[in-house]
Amino acid sequence: APRLEEVPAPGKMQTLGREVLGVGVGLLAALVLVAVASYSPENRDNLAGPLGYAIADVLVSAIGIAAYLVPVGLAAWGSLVFRGSRANMGPLFGLAVGLGLLSGATLLQLLLGQWQEMEAGGIVGGFLRVLLADNFGPAGAWMITGTVFAISVSIATGQTLRGLAQKTGKAARGGASRVRDGMRRRRAAVPIELGGAEEIQPSGGRASVRRPAQIPPEPAPRAASAGAARRAPVISTAPGDAGRKKVRRQVEMRFDDGNYSLPQSSLLDSPPAKDDTVNEEALQGQAKRLEAKLGSFGVEGEVIQIYPGPVITTYEFEPAPGVKVARITRLVDDLTMALSARSLRIVAPIPGKSVVGIEVSNEKRDMVAMREIIMGDGFTQSKGHLELALGHDTTGLPVCADLSKMPHLLVAGATGAGKTVFLHSLNTSPPPRCTP
Repeated sequence: APRLEEVPAPGKMQTLGREVLGVGVGLLAALVLVAVASYSPENRDNLAGPLGYAIADVLVSAIGIAAYLVPVGLAAWGSLVFRGSRANMGPLFGLAVGLGLLSGATLLQLLLGQWQEMEAGGIVGGFLRVLLADNFGPAGAWMITGTVFAISVSIATGQTLRGLAQKTGKAARGGASRVRDGMRRRRAAVPIELGGAEEIQPSGGRASVRRPAQIPPEPAPRAASAGAARRAPVISTAPGDAGRKKVRRQVEMRFDDGNYSLPQSSLLDSPPAKDDTVNEEALQGQAKRLEAKLGSFGVEGEVIQIYPGPVITTYEFEPAPGVKVARITRLVDDLTMALSARSLRIVAPIPGKSVVGIEVSNEKRDMVAMREIIMGDGFTQSKGHLELALGHDTTGLPVCADLSKMPHLLVAGATGAGKTVFLHSLNTSPPPRCTP
């Protein structure tokens, strides 16, 4: 008899195709999440590869932190497809998702402003925030953006606004209840202290508590193991003179300053040869491009002073009357792109001046040597007891500080910012001018 092969039913094929599509969408959501989470504008080594970096760069630049909503939405959609839910995926759904991303980016921009040296809501969130705030004020911007976001979520999820409010309130009450329960448990767990008890010492892997002599030792429980029953009890006597803690006196250290010679600065490497000539034409051209780019965004003003430094160049920009400083600080990414700079920072305003400082990284960085700072007048003529050679400021002038005047010193910074180099200079600065 001929062999008959079983043909899958159309319903099973549809189910299999739906599940494969749901898994694929979920995988895409995971890849987008990894790409966004490992994205750094200064480092193209993304965990999701070059394509992941490109996707994350577009999303983060456009909508900022709201880029995390994209993998969340994809994961929710993949879950619905996998389970066979018939979600409304028509034009209204797409419009709701788009408005949700735009309003979410604007809410993040209103809430956080700057985030990791970029706009929290990206270019789109920053633009919409300025547009709404200039026309409806800060309060109106909050109300309009929040309303649009709530309506978008309601349409995308198929839930009513009342149902969303009830679920949100229920979740908030549940979280608050868990926090209160945890606080009650911590308050109830009051530690019991044994008055006069000394430290616990380990003995053969089992702990034995030393008690004062006036309290007789308690008999060992009968259910103890045989090894513990054979162990002799620890006997503690009242502390006498021999039991008192002896204070170790610090050994007096004597130095003969007459035979000590300070290390010479020649032990350090000489600074590399520098080209002190300033390309004024290039700096003036950069200043004009800066003014033109700011003017294209409606920020009028002029660059009145330029301070070229070893690593960055500072442009002092004087805005026209009526220009808000906040409008300038939101243009960091646009100015960085316009000037083709590696990095850009805005100091708004500069203390003691009516100008805004725009620090642009130099294409060619000059090496700052330890020797040139130690041999400078600011270090050699200082009266500080523990003078530190810190480096150069943004204008190229040497900077020194007295460590003895610092009650606390906190060293912090990103990876590659120079913390280790600073610690080396911290150890190298005192020997050239301080004897033991």
